[in-house]
Amino acid sequence: MRGSWGPVGWPVLWREGMLLTPQHLQAQDRFHIAAQAACMKAAREHPWGVYDSAFDTGALRDGRLVLRSFSGVFPDGTVVAFVDGDDASPPSRSLEGLFPTTAVSLPVHLAVPEARRGARHVVGAGELGRLTASRRELGDEHGEGAAIEVELGRLALRLRVLDESRDGLSTLKIAEIVRDDGGFALSPDFVPPVLRLAAAPALRRALEGLVTLVHERRAALREGLACRDGMRDLSSLSVTQRHLYVALSEHAPVLVELARRPERSSEAVHDALCRFAGHLSSVSADEEVGLPAYDHSDLRATFSGVLTRIRALLGVAVRPSCVVVPLAQTRGVWAGRLEEPRLRRCRGFVLGVRVAPEIRDRVGDLPRGSKVASWRRFNAIARLAARGASLSPRVQAPPEVPAHPGEYFFEISRDQEHWVDALSERTVAVYLPPPFDPERVQVTLYGLPEAVA
Repeated sequence: MRGSWGPVGWPVLWREGMLLTPQHLQAQDRFHIAAQAACMKAAREHPWGVYDSAFDTGALRDGRLVLRSFSGVFPDGTVVAFVDGDDASPPSRSLEGLFPTTAVSLPVHLAVPEARRGARHVVGAGELGRLTASRRELGDEHGEGAAIEVELGRLALRLRVLDESRDGLSTLKIAEIVRDDGGFALSPDFVPPVLRLAAAPALRRALEGLVTLVHERRAALREGLACRDGMRDLSSLSVTQRHLYVALSEHAPVLVELARRPERSSEAVHDALCRFAGHLSSVSADEEVGLPAYDHSDLRATFSGVLTRIRALLGVAVRPSCVVVPLAQTRGVWAGRLEEPRLRRCRGFVLGVRVAPEIRDRVGDLPRGSKVASWRRFNAIARLAARGASLSPRVQAPPEVPAHPGEYFFEISRDQEHWVDALSERTVAVYLPPPFDPERVQVTLYGLPEAVA
């Protein structure tokens, strides 16, 4: 019997009166083990890796490599599980003389002899065998029979480091060792092939850090957004910022859920991060959208690439949103209050004027006849035919300001006496000359916040 996942073998045909031999039971064992491995391969793309592991960090600091507990599946389908104090654990290793002075880290592999058809699995002392015979007393779980001694086969696990020979062995890289203050420690950024997120502390820390960053960036965009009928009004954000806000809002719950569920697979985490990076790329000027392919045997490189890309996109794309000051029209004058605390920290101010199509060819005349001042000073400059704070046309909207069709922008000279007084008085009045009467224009004041590092 053979599927696309490899050979499964044939079950034993049990018949009445047949002479039962060890070969019958061994063949049946092989069939069940192979069928189980085939089911695992059919259920998930990478059915092997570390499920849980723990080293003795105290012994490691002193130069001794001790794997206290482990559970996982080797690439060949071999299932391994032992707990602290179990005699199934591999012999400890001394690191003396094993860590080259020029090496940055020391890779550690858990190894077991391969299961080879026709080869003896239990061999004599000193030989490379897959199983080690071990006798244990076992009770009768289905009756009251006395306990008897049963010979069991224990996997002959061993630890291999650096470039030690792994011929004839099925191996799984489970750690990297680094030097630490005269001793040794586990590399904090190594990510082994894992069956679940809980087995990769470095990946969990990176994911939790990303969740924090996403919340910070989303809060920066959300700050100051008004609510209407229970919904956030995104009109004060630029088009780019709206896309970004939607991307952060859509993917933040997914990332939070992944960080909360340590049983999720590394493939699921990678898929979610790639979707997030792809969504963020839609607002990036960089045409490069490629991400590292998923490599189960090198998860550190896999996730380092996609996380670096996401952090870069978040750092470049997020700018603080502008502060919108609505202006109401009264007797031909646009007036508003400058009470928002963030206005004190703004680096500049622009006036947005949405102009009717029939007078857009006159926009160049707007600054010359305009008057901008505080409420207190406005009547005085109107009587004296003074201009107040001057306006300078901008070629395009500032990146923080949402652009609307037919809207033109004029920068207010913030160092002039009239504008300084307006900020101090926390009021502003704006007069626009004909033909920019209230029926043909809509005026909004925008504050440009200081850049965020």
